[in-house]
This record gives sequence, structure tokens and C-alpha cells, in this order.
Amino acid sequence: MASLRLIALAVLALIGHVCLAADIKLTWNVTYVQVNRDGYNNRRAIGVDNALPIPPVFIDQGDTLVLTVFNSLDVPVTIHAHGLLQKGTAHMDGAAQISQCGIPPRESFTYRIHAEQSGTYWLHAHDKALV
Repeated sequence: MASLRLIALAVLALIGHVCLAADIKLTWNVTYVQVNRDGYNNRRAIGVDNALPIPPVFIDQGDTLVLTVFNSLDVPVTIHAHGLLQKGTAHMDGAAQISQCGIPPRESFTYRIHAEQSGTYWLHAHDKALV
């Protein structure tokens, strides 16, 4: 009897986890911004929606981040989800010229990143022209 209860609880937990997973949809416009980190010198940096730091992204384990990125820069760009597993989705990894070509200026690309593990991760730009 106890084993049936455990099986029922396990099935409910699995169903509940699947039912609670969501698509988290965001749109980012990658732009140049002026920053003054030292209080003396303004310089150009890369931000999102004319802001730096970029906005935090909050997703739960099991969710899928659907991130549409529009490139307002004058060079190609990709977004890399540093540390997130990419099982069967290497083309969504954002490692420029390795697993994905850069998003050309004035073009967009939609990433679908499934969060299989929990933790804190870093989304950042990649491309040879940005180094």
C-alpha cells in the first residue's frame, strides 16, 4: 500500500512539474550605450534596450526561454547562455562562428533555450567583431 502511495506521489510530481513549465518570452534590442564606469571617461559599450547592465532574466527549471534578439549594432552578434546545457540544440548556444553565425545588423534571431538544470547563468554577447 505504501509503495502505491509513493508511485502516485511520484507521478503527481512529474505531471505537476510538466504542467507548471512555461515559455518565458522576451524581446531584446541589442544596442550601443554610453557608459561612464570610472566617473571620468565616457565610452561606448553594448547593452540591451539602450541600457547597461542588461535586464535580469528569471526562469524556472523546466521552463523554456524564448528570446528574440534584434541586432541594432553595426556588426554581427550572438547571445550565449553561458553554462546552460544544450542537448540537441547546439545551434541555440550562441557561440559565434562555432555553433551559430552572427545575427547580421538590422536582423533578428529567436533563441529557444530549455532550462534543464537550476542555477545562475550569464547571458552575454559573442562575436569576433566584439572582442
